[in-house]
Amino acid sequence: MKFFPASALRTETKELWQALDRDEDIILTTNGRPRALVIDIPGGDLEMSLKMLSSARAMLALQQIRTAAIANGTADMSMAYIDAEIATARAERHAAEKTS
Repeated sequence: MKFFPASALRTETKELWQALDRDEDIILTTNGRPRALVIDIPGGDLEMSLKMLSSARAMLALQQIRTAAIANGTADMSMAYIDAEIATARAERHAAEKTS
């Protein structure tokens, strides 16, 4: 894995391509912080690479949701509690619909 400032896209293009040719992943940075990942497309198979990227994004999103649930305490909710909350919300919605 190699880190390059985003400006390297203009000034160090040859080095970027060489890193990709060596199967290195490239991290583009802005103000020293990681901003983008540049990877080689194996065998030029763009469709498969995009599918894999989509799967990786979904896994990352799921992990972020799990982390947030642990942080805010919702990860410990029982199914009985969740079912009761759903029943309450449905009853409130039903009551509101009756009055409209």
